[in-house]
Amino acid sequence: MLRVILFTGILLITASTHAEKRMEVLRDIINSDQWAVAEGTHNDLPLMIRFRNKLSKDSSISNHPQLIRIYWDYSPHESGMPSTDDSQSMEVFENRLVDALETDLSGVLAAAITTNGYREWVWYCVSTEVFAESLHNMPQETEPYPIEIEAESDPEWDYFFSQVRPE
Repeated sequence: MLRVILFTGILLITASTHAEKRMEVLRDIINSDQWAVAEGTHNDLPLMIRFRNKLSKDSSISNHPQLIRIYWDYSPHESGMPSTDDSQSMEVFENRLVDALETDLSGVLAAAITTNGYREWVWYCVSTEVFAESLHNMPQETEPYPIEIEAESDPEWDYFFSQVRPE
């Protein structure tokens, strides 16, 4: 009986240590804050995709199974890109959300896509409840942010690895 208890304890410690190491990998990716940019066109207008280039299927992504897509519509210039004012407002929003979610690793900003009058942020979070609470508790402007949010389960990060950053 003592062996079983001891073995179970060792197994739990090993599993916990493995999970902690995987989270360290994710923390390192976030702390290094390395991004890549891909440019192209969509409907004959510029398309810019900024993504964390160190994210891989080995990056402890299973701890963040919820895909959260946030859309911010803006009035595009002829180029399809946002004005300076819109860009600044979106940057403030993004930085606030990054501070609210990435500090404790409850969420990971994987990509931001900008084209033809909208920006889409691609987040992966531990849960939709944690995301909603973080969004609610972060600093706000006097007017509500002009965003729409979609959430779905995506434990393998299929959207990111097949649509945003195909390998």
